[in-house]
This record gives sequence, structure tokens and C-alpha cells, in this order.
Amino acid sequence: GRHAAARGFAALTPALVEEVLGDDRLNADEAVAFRAAVAWLEADPPRSEVADAVLGRVRLPLVDPVFLADVVEPHALMATDENRARVHAAFRELALPAERRVTPPRTPGASWTP
Repeated sequence: GRHAAARGFAALTPALVEEVLGDDRLNADEAVAFRAAVAWLEADPPRSEVADAVLGRVRLPLVDPVFLADVVEPHALMATDENRARVHAAFRELALPAERRVTPPRTPGASWTP
């Protein structure tokens, strides 16, 4: 079930975690993707070396603004210059009308093309 899937995700290599989180077909809310990335990073302290790359795959402009402000922005892993810039860019994009936003939505169910 869910715990087995979580253990499986926790065992993935950094490259696979980036691939999964960056995949347009990921059928998950971005808040779930953020929490999964954080759990994966916190499961093994040496993974902090790839934190910016892994967290960079989460499409922050697609999260709820309250979640972005209350959970993402204050998280210790978001304290790097690169991640602070991502949070700022997400807030900026969220402030724009929908037709001016540039972050593509996920497309669950789309076929995979290498």
C-alpha cells in the first residue's frame, strides 16, 4: 500500500527522484510532490547536496499560495539563494492572471515519449 510506495520512493536514486518529480505525467498535487521531495531529502542527510536540484523539480507556482507561504517558504531546505529565488518567482507568477502564467500544469495519463 501507501507505506510500501513511500519506502520505494525513499530508496530511489537522486536522478530517478528528479525524473519522477519533473515528469509532466506525475499524478499528484504539487504540495504532495513538495512533501515527497522533502521526505526523500530528509531520509538521508548526504542527500542535502542535491536538495536544490530535487526541489527545483517541484512546480511551486502550481501550489496553493497559503501552502507556499506557510509550508514551503519557511522550510529550512528552502533557505538557499536558489530556492529563495524559486519561491519569489512562484509568488510572482501566482500574482499574475492565469493567462500570463508560464508554469505548465501536469498532464496525468499522457503517454511517455523518450
